[in-house]
Amino acid sequence: MTSTSLVVAVAVVLPVLVFVLVRAAARRRPADVTPAPAVLAGGHPIFGFATVHGRDRTQQKLMAARTGAPIVNVPNGFSGLLLVNDVEYVKRTFQASSQRLDEGFFSINHSQDVLSIEPEEQWRPMRRRLNQFFTAANVNGMFPKVYASASDTAKRLRATVKAHGDPMLYHDLTPIVQRSVMDSLVRCVFSRPFDEALDTQRIHLIDRLNATMVANFIDHLPVLRYVNPLYREHFRVGQALSELSRKELDDRASLIAELGAESKDVPHDLVSNLLGVGVRPTADDMVFTKKMEVDNINIFFFAGLDTTSQSLLFALALLGLHPDVMAKAVKEVDQVFAELGLDQDDNDAGADDQGDELRITHDDFVSKLVYLDKIVKEATRLYPSASGTSRVIHEDTQIGEHFVRKGTRLFLNFAGIARMPKHFEKADEFYPEHFDEEAVKARDHHAYFPFGGGARACIGFKLAQQEQRVILAHLLHNFTFEIHPQQKIEVVTGLTNNFKGPLRMRILPRVLPGRD
Repeated sequence: MTSTSLVVAVAVVLPVLVFVLVRAAARRRPADVTPAPAVLAGGHPIFGFATVHGRDRTQQKLMAARTGAPIVNVPNGFSGLLLVNDVEYVKRTFQASSQRLDEGFFSINHSQDVLSIEPEEQWRPMRRRLNQFFTAANVNGMFPKVYASASDTAKRLRATVKAHGDPMLYHDLTPIVQRSVMDSLVRCVFSRPFDEALDTQRIHLIDRLNATMVANFIDHLPVLRYVNPLYREHFRVGQALSELSRKELDDRASLIAELGAESKDVPHDLVSNLLGVGVRPTADDMVFTKKMEVDNINIFFFAGLDTTSQSLLFALALLGLHPDVMAKAVKEVDQVFAELGLDQDDNDAGADDQGDELRITHDDFVSKLVYLDKIVKEATRLYPSASGTSRVIHEDTQIGEHFVRKGTRLFLNFAGIARMPKHFEKADEFYPEHFDEEAVKARDHHAYFPFGGGARACIGFKLAQQEQRVILAHLLHNFTFEIHPQQKIEVVTGLTNNFKGPLRMRILPRVLPGRD
C-alpha cells in the first residue's frame, strides 16, 4: 500500500471508528436519567450533543425526565447532558447563562455570523441592531402584509379545491401551510408577494437543510466534511440558499443607492434594515458585513418557515381530532370577520396585494381572537417546535442546590415541563382552557417558554405568533376541515419537532356572506 493510500484509508476509517466507540460508550452507561452530582461538569464540545441527537431517544428522555429531579444528568457518550426540569431552575438558568451554540452545530454553508450563535461580545450589538426591526410596533406594522398573505392563501385554496371538483377528496395540508408561511415571510423580508419559481425553490432548499442538518453535529471533525455525503449536500444547499438571498440583497442595495435611504419608494422591511435604512445609531453600533446580512436573511427564513409551519400543522390536526373545539374557534373567527366587515368585498377591506391599504390593524383583528390564541398556545404546549433550549453558563453559579461550573451546557426541558400535571391540569390532553386567564395567573410563567426566555429569547417570536393566528383564522373562516379517519399525530424529532406527514383533510369551502 502506498503512503497516499494509507493516508486516505486512515482518513476514512478513523472518524468512523471514533463514532462507533462513542456510541458504544453511550450504550454502556445507564439507560435512565440519574440525579446530577452536587458539582456539574461541562459537556464535551463534540460529543455532548452529537450522541444525544438520536431522534426518538431524545424526545423519550425529555418526557421521562419530567418526573425526575430538578436537574438530571442524561448519560451521553463521553459526557452528560444536563436537563433542567424545574421552573425555578429554568428562571435561574435564564438569568445566569447565554445561548451559545457551537459553530459547527448550526452552520448553513458556514453561515455563522448570525444572532443564534454569536459569542456574547458580538451578540449584544447585533441584537440591539436587529431589535430595532423586531419591536412590537414594527411587528404590528407588518400585520397588513401578513393579513394579505393569509387572504391570498384562502383565495388560492378555494380555486384549487374548485378545480379538483371532488369535495370528498383528501388533501395534504403540508405544502399549503408551508407556502402560506413563506408568502408571509417574503412580504416581511422583501416587501413582495410569493414568487412561484424563486420561493418554491427556497422552500425546497430549507427542507433539504433540515434533512441534512445532522451533518453539523460532527462538523468539529473537519475530515468528516469530505467523507460525509450529508455534509456535502448540506454545504451545496447552503450555498444555493445564500445565492438567492445575496441576489435580492444586492438588488435592494442598488435601489437604495439610486433613490437614497430616505426615499419613500424604498420599502421598510428586514432587508432594508440590514442595509441600515431607518436604523438609529447606538454607542456600539455594529456595521454589518455582506456575510452578516446574507447569513441573517438565511436564518430568518430557516427558523421562521419550519417552526411556524409545523405549529400550524399540529394545530390543524388537533382541531380535526377535536371538532367541538374547532366549532367554537370558527364561531369566534366568524364573529370577528363580521364585526370588522371583512366579508363585504373581495379585496379584504381595501387591501392591495401587499396589504398596504388595509384599514384594520393588528389590535383590531388579532387581539379579538381570544379562543384561537388559546388553541395555538395549547397546540404548541403539546407539540413544541423545539423540545427545549440550550444554554451555556457564563460564570460559576449556584442553581438551586447545585453548583454549576462556567462553560457547562444545560438543556431547558420545555417538552417535559409543559406536560407536568402540577403545571397543567390535563397535561397530556388537548385542552385550550389551560390558557384561560385565571389558569395563566395561577401558573409560573416559566412553565411555558416555547420561544425561550431571558436576553436570548427568540427575536422573531412576535411575528411568528401573528402569522400563526392570522393564517389559522383565515383557514377556519373560509373552509370546513374534516380529518381523515386514519390520521394520527406523530412527531419526527430532529433539530425541530416536525409533523410526520401527510396531514390528510377534506377541505370544504364555506359560503361567506357578501362574497358567495
